[in-house]
Amino acid sequence: MIKQSAKKMVSILFIIVLLMAMNISATLAAPA
Repeated sequence: MIKQSAKKMVSILFIIVLLMAMNISATLAAPA
């Protein structure tokens, strides 16, 4: 049970970090 929830937490964190990185790169690529 604990391992499953931990895996879910890690995957959710990974997705959040990915979205944040994409957002930052998009902001940097966009012309001011």
